[in-house]
Amino acid sequence: MLQRQNMPPAQVAKAMALFTAVFVVGQVIGLVLAGEVADRHGLGTSLWFGAGLPTVAVVLPWGMRRTRST
Repeated sequence: MLQRQNMPPAQVAKAMALFTAVFVVGQVIGLVLAGEVADRHGLGTSLWFGAGLPTVAVVLPWGMRRTRST
């Protein structure tokens, strides 16, 4: 929704494709990283790590400035 509001209509498809690609790469890296953390520090640490990062991702946008739509 934010991309559609803040981008020219001709670039919305490109933005969604980029978002999807970054999401897929993040999923792969996240799973590998979670496995490494679990192997080195235990499953509990990996689960806390997995819960903490999404929490940070929810909090960060609150600090962003809103742009005006034209």
